[in-house]
This record gives sequence, C-alpha cells and structure tokens, in this order.
Amino acid sequence: MSHHPTPLPVAEKLRLESLGVLPVLFPTVGILGLLSAFIWGLATNPMQLAFSYLFAFSVGFTICAGALFWTLLHHALDADWSVLMRRILESIASCFPVLLVLFIPIAFLFSKELWHWMTTDLSLDPLLAWKKPFLNEPFFYIRCTFYLLFFSIAGLLYRNLSMRQDLDGDPRITLRLRHTAYGFIPLFVLCLTFAGFDWLMSLDHHWYSTMWGVYLFAGCAQSSMAVLILITNGLVRTGHLKGLFTVEHNHIMGMLLF
Repeated sequence: MSHHPTPLPVAEKLRLESLGVLPVLFPTVGILGLLSAFIWGLATNPMQLAFSYLFAFSVGFTICAGALFWTLLHHALDADWSVLMRRILESIASCFPVLLVLFIPIAFLFSKELWHWMTTDLSLDPLLAWKKPFLNEPFFYIRCTFYLLFFSIAGLLYRNLSMRQDLDGDPRITLRLRHTAYGFIPLFVLCLTFAGFDWLMSLDHHWYSTMWGVYLFAGCAQSSMAVLILITNGLVRTGHLKGLFTVEHNHIMGMLLF
C-alpha cells in the first residue's frame, strides 16, 4: 500500500522568489520569440508555418498527455515510488489549458493548409466521400474541443485536489483520485487515439494505420518520462529533494523510459 509522506520543510519547497527574474524573463523571451517567428512565417511561407506550428503543438501535447497518463496510472495502481515526482507530473499535465489556447490558430488559420480533405471535391475522391461521416468540419471541431476540454479538466482536477490534500491531509481525496483514475484511463486512451487520428493521420486522408494510436501513446509515455527525469535530476543537482530522491528512483524511471 502507498503512503503519503510528511510535508516537505519550507526550505525544501521550490519558490519562484528564489529564482530572481528568471520566472519573468524566460516566459517573456519565449512569447516574444514565438510571436516574431509566427509573424515572419505568416508573411513569408504560411504553409511551412502551418506544419511547423502543428509539429510544435504535437510535441507539447504528447509531453502533457504522457504526464497525465503517468499521474492517472500512479493513482490507479496506488503506487508509492512515484509520490515524490507526482507534483511534477501534475504540474506538466495542468498545462493543457495553454494548449487549448494554442490550438486556436490551428483551427482558424491553418486548418485548410493542413487538412486537404476540408477542401477536396468529394466527386473527385470516392474514398473521402466514404469517410465523410467522420471527416467533416463540424464533427472534427466538436471532437477536437472534447479532447482538449477533457485533458484540461483532468489535468487541473488532479493538480487542484492534490494541492488541497497538502493543506488538509484528507485521506478521502486519495480514494477519490484513485476511483476517478479508473474511469479516466479508458477515456484518456480514446481521446489520445482519436486526437492522433484527427490531427496527424488525417493529414493524408488516404493513409491509415491501426497501430497509429499505440505508436502515439508510446511516444507520449516515453517523452514525458524523459522530461520527468531531466526535471527531477535538475532539482537534485540544485540542492532539492535531499534525502528523498534515491538512485532507485532513477532506476525505475530509466526502466520505464526504455
């Protein structure tokens, strides 16, 4: 059975104030760089910008989705080794509302550039006509909205409840998170699989793969675990998690990565 560790001492908690101007500087530079690249790409090569933007969005999505998966699995299995890293995974998974906002340019600016089935004449493409009940714009946007809302709600729910438990120590929250994970995991699998179908596989609506969802899921799990390893070891090197993070944690994460 897992157990909840005692609260970390104040000195062990990473506070933004200790990082100086970095929490403001890095996001500012990132936003300015993103806007500059976006405007330049839109003016010079909109099609290249569209595919580059979708690629970058997909990378961020897979990392966040993988973090949510490990969070759900942690609670569903009542694991204890990952308690130390759980807050990191929850923080990554709670970034889905940002991805929801970042999807807006894809939906309103790049959709016709990316998914040619939206502009193809059905009379010239019998295969697309057969797929039209699924590949049509209204249903496509409904699905995309559902995926992103589900991931956003799930990510925020687990982070908020976990932080609430830090304050009151209510053991019922552990049971609630565990039971919720049982229902969320099948829904997570369906949303991740069909998001991959819609955003990536339908870039060429003549091509299909029954293993595409599995391939995407493996990428999510691996990429998010790699990010977790980098963050946890970075925290250890800066003097955090003293006496808590052991070589066994690295061994387990390394096995899950490979």
